[in-house]
Amino acid sequence: MDFPCQIGELDRSGPAKWTAPKTFPVVRRAVRHDQVRQRILAGCVFLAGCSSSGHDPTSPGTPLGTYEVRAKRLSDSCGEAPAVWDFTVKLSKDTAKLYWVQGGTPVEARISSKGSYEFVSEDTRVVREADKVRELGACILSRADFASLELATDEKSFSGELRYDFTPGAAADCRDQIAEFGGAFQALPCSQKFSLDATRSTAK
Repeated sequence: MDFPCQIGELDRSGPAKWTAPKTFPVVRRAVRHDQVRQRILAGCVFLAGCSSSGHDPTSPGTPLGTYEVRAKRLSDSCGEAPAVWDFTVKLSKDTAKLYWVQGGTPVEARISSKGSYEFVSEDTRVVREADKVRELGACILSRADFASLELATDEKSFSGELRYDFTPGAAADCRDQIAEFGGAFQALPCSQKFSLDATRSTAK
């Protein structure tokens, strides 16, 4: 299974091809049940772009280069996440900010108290409208993406972790999304966690 999209839209070949809307959270139109596995579990590396603080939204900061990334599964309570997947991403930097660029709106990281770069992206969608015939309420599902990166001093590599959290809405009825009933998830809520290791392949 090809995995990522971009952090804001995580390279679209990614784990849960859930394309990012431009602002979050937002409830999107209904998705057919047979598209759930494709759009959610195939998931992108990141869902949606954050503000680029007045810079060119397609090319913020100073480019650091293109990185070849290997992601390895650490845990998965959702089911079907690949053990390993490879993707490429471009990084750029502006003073204390780091940007993840992968084909869509760049995603801006914040710096944690430990000095690592942290990316966060969230999306809420209507996976299935209410179904009176099957006596099911609407299934509204939120996906939150979190990543933490440690950039090498020479900027030639980085390491870190990536996590996806999937959570039904407070009053959502997502019983049919569970594998036991033919759905795409082993359980809900659930999460997928991966380690990240990357080496720069092309400088700036």
